[in-house]
Amino acid sequence: MFNVDDKRQSPKHEKIYAAYELAYTIVDFSAGMLFLVGSGLFFLQAI
Repeated sequence: MFNVDDKRQSPKHEKIYAAYELAYTIVDFSAGMLFLVGSGLFFLQAI
């Protein structure tokens, strides 16, 4: 999605890129954790 090797990026673009990468990582991590919690609750209720 983003080309980090683009040498034409300004410092402002680099900060924006870093913010998007951080947000993307947080969303991915949150989705994984919520999946694990939901799976655990599903199997706990099934027992």
